[in-house]
Amino acid sequence: MSRTTNIGDMTGRRRSGFFNPVFDAMTRRFDEAFHERHLSDDFILQHFYVDRRAGGANDAAKILELFESAASSEASSTADVATGLTANPGMLYMVLGKRGTGKTVFLKHLMRTIASDGRPDDTPKRSFVYLDLRPKKSNTGFLDDLPTAVLEEMFYEIKRNSPLLKPYLEEPDCIRQIDPAYQHMDPSVLVQRVMDNKAEALELLFHHTQETGHQVYVVMDNIDDFPVSAVRTVLDVCFELKSKFSLECIVALRDQWTPQRLDIVDANICCFFLKPPDIAKVVSRRLDYVCSAEVTASVLLTYGGKEIVLEPGDLLGLLRHIVNGIEDDPALATDLFRLSNYDTREHLMNMYHFFHSPYLFSMPCFTKALVEKIRRIDPEFSTEPPRRVRLFDFLECFMAVHSLCYDISSSKVFNIFHHPYAYDGGPDYRNVLIYTRILRMLPSHESETLNKGQLVRRLESLGYGADAVCHALDLLLRHALVESVQGVREADVVDVSVSAKGNMYSRGLLAEYTYLLYVSDAVPLPTKYRTDVDLKYGTALIPLNRGDLDRKIEGVENFIRFIEEEEAAEAECCPERGRPLLQSYSGIGGEMREQVELTMQKLLGTGVPRRRVDKIERVAVIAQAPSGASQREEDLSGGRHD
Repeated sequence: MSRTTNIGDMTGRRRSGFFNPVFDAMTRRFDEAFHERHLSDDFILQHFYVDRRAGGANDAAKILELFESAASSEASSTADVATGLTANPGMLYMVLGKRGTGKTVFLKHLMRTIASDGRPDDTPKRSFVYLDLRPKKSNTGFLDDLPTAVLEEMFYEIKRNSPLLKPYLEEPDCIRQIDPAYQHMDPSVLVQRVMDNKAEALELLFHHTQETGHQVYVVMDNIDDFPVSAVRTVLDVCFELKSKFSLECIVALRDQWTPQRLDIVDANICCFFLKPPDIAKVVSRRLDYVCSAEVTASVLLTYGGKEIVLEPGDLLGLLRHIVNGIEDDPALATDLFRLSNYDTREHLMNMYHFFHSPYLFSMPCFTKALVEKIRRIDPEFSTEPPRRVRLFDFLECFMAVHSLCYDISSSKVFNIFHHPYAYDGGPDYRNVLIYTRILRMLPSHESETLNKGQLVRRLESLGYGADAVCHALDLLLRHALVESVQGVREADVVDVSVSAKGNMYSRGLLAEYTYLLYVSDAVPLPTKYRTDVDLKYGTALIPLNRGDLDRKIEGVENFIRFIEEEEAAEAECCPERGRPLLQSYSGIGGEMREQVELTMQKLLGTGVPRRRVDKIERVAVIAQAPSGASQREEDLSGGRHD
């Protein structure tokens, strides 16, 4: 039976009218703040950097732990770390943290702190050589000869961004100072000699800085995606630079790459463990930057029989209220951050989709903030409080790009039921179930690992091909649902473990009605399981029209039946030798049905008493009219609101 996605004929079609209309007018600043577009490093460090890294158990920190013979100490801020770096020369410094937890911005802030610490003019000079190696992660030529390649990167970085060191590689008079052999060379020959012998030029330069007391810091960043063998080589380069030229080296690494894991025994290694920042403060800083003054439209809401006009500034205030409210529910805050595997930028992208969602006005957290605003104006206003905010409320907004924009690539929510692998006979159960099978076979504890070869053999015994398993594993590594100390490329991996994000997907989101509702449309389905998306979500350009609830529930029920049928097909095709193993991992469809049916019953009100809570009845955008003309009001209400 042929299969196509429920949105296959709509891919690339952007229904921009579904976005929050007033926030659309502020999109440029939203993009700048949440995507950091067109913003300089200086601006980001000055306005967005969150430096709450004090030595408390609940803070973002205890940054500094020294290994072996190094003295143990704590740091209360980036400035304290900078003091430790300058007071303990000769160490190799490793900044350890999860992908996306802010290692890069921390390093840049650290460099600013060390470079501008109020030193008198007669103190030794300090220079930084910052190497962003992210673009090199797939460059096999670079990885095959790392020592030479790293030195070449340092050479060009000095020429680009090091005003104190650059003249010694470009200006003949300065070049002659670093080696007597250069004294009588013709200037053009001398410059060409430096270009042709970059390693020699750097060696002479660093001997010169060592003799003159000019302190050079080499910062290696963004090697999270390198294989572990390449990481060890980078560290070897740093050890050599330290021992030969007394350079200070700072390397940012994944938190798994401790010296013990890398089999390095050296008392001169100092490790900074960088924990996640205060994520609510990170989001709030960006909201503070979003400019509402240029927006000439307001939102008119009707709630509880009252009409409330919200100016753009009011909306931003409500968003800040929502962000602060998340922190009042530690379990919710943890789940939202786990959804991105503690990757700050990915979390910011999710919040970006949340703020732009057409469903924002009907979120309980928005209604709660709105009611508090009304009560400040009218203390006598009375209404039932909205229900407690749950994870699926945020999921619904995060995933609006799936259902309303058909722009799946923009979504940061992973589709665990769609493995884009081409089988000879077209899509089948293996495309749908392979991710869940991999994740369920891994130990549930994130610190335990399974050998990749053993994992592949287990799945082969169930009827999955080795190439398909490796392809799926590569995608799971790329999206951080699984992790490995050997790196994030399947080809480099030996041992695999499930991440916090992977555990959430394989054991938590399978029970979420909202998650299943939105990802199902992107899964290639037989026609009998498909539900018309226009009927499910509505076609009018109105934020409050959430489509037909009965159709949505029908779509989720169809999808669960589809998963159960896929598991039956898997069992039928499973080789005899693998059936005992399959029985211990099957039953995903049944798990989903048991949990999701409870949610659907609550949505329908079947047998579950529900309080009557006022809902936003009407939303209209009031456009600012030109002088002398009347204002134009565009009604955005209508349809059934579920």
